[in-house]
Amino acid sequence: MPQDRPVTEAFMPLSVEQIPTELKRSLANKVTKLETAVRLKH
Repeated sequence: MPQDRPVTEAFMPLSVEQIPTELKRSLANKVTKLETAVRLKH
């Protein structure tokens, strides 16, 4: 998904400690939903 690339690149300079916990949770939720969607497609 090309639209996700700029977001990933924006986070690249940040260390894990610098990323807020809420953002990490939100990101984890999106990844989980994405994985579920991929599983349903296959």
